[in-house]
Amino acid sequence: PGTTARFTAFSSRPAAGGLATAFRATLDSADPATDSGLWTDRSGGVGLLVREGDVAPGAADAYLGEISPHVSMNAAGDIAFRCALTNTTDNTAVYLARADGWFLLIAREGDTIDNQPGEVTISGLGDPVLNSTGQMVFAAHLAGSQVTPETNDALLARDAEGRVYSVVREGGEIDPDGNGPRTVKGIALDTSAHQRGRDTLDDNGSVGFALSFTDGTFGVFTATLGYTSPADINGDGVVNTQDFIAFLDLWANSGDGADFNNDGTINTQDFIAFLAAWSRDRT
Repeated sequence: PGTTARFTAFSSRPAAGGLATAFRATLDSADPATDSGLWTDRSGGVGLLVREGDVAPGAADAYLGEISPHVSMNAAGDIAFRCALTNTTDNTAVYLARADGWFLLIAREGDTIDNQPGEVTISGLGDPVLNSTGQMVFAAHLAGSQVTPETNDALLARDAEGRVYSVVREGGEIDPDGNGPRTVKGIALDTSAHQRGRDTLDDNGSVGFALSFTDGTFGVFTATLGYTSPADINGDGVVNTQDFIAFLDLWANSGDGADFNNDGTINTQDFIAFLAAWSRDRT
């Protein structure tokens, strides 16, 4: 459907949502740059959703490349997928193809992360998992002057307001059992659980993942998704003038938290980074 070619192979794990399905397949196209695509029957009959070689939605300088076979679909018929991008150096992206026909570019290599101040950008993306409220989680590899081999992987989430933020990051500390903090060494998210009848991310925003720690321990954990602005300096859940005043006091007195961009130095760049986050998130 949607082409003059024939199917030659199907991905082993089609996605299901409500009464609809979505699947990746390869074609007998003579051009290897257009020999795979994504199809769905969410409108009734089976139709082509996207194909390699299409202009990349939201990235006019690029074209869609190879599409990952690990597709996620919710009960509303929204479809999330990861694909390569061609004709660009930022060559991986995550998309949401909504049931109403709109395509949203969720994340792309080179993007910043809303709750990670400083020079932290996405340098690689994993397959997404989607729930029925529009929340999404996916693994990401990070880059930047303040990123080290011990802090360069994260589990990211996207909320209904379009913010992309870190849920947990390598190098971060958590206290899983009340016996003191442990430093995260590795993060694993099962992106194929839905196709086996289980949900990594449920409709209440609870996500399950595995963590390993630098002390040699590991475990399976859950977290409830929710964005916390780094500009909420006083921790009251609201970003407003009080946070501006609180940060100004920290910055003027070189207090804890004044190194907002985490580069080891308290200077004008921290104030600029805070102001950008405060302006974006204030209510």
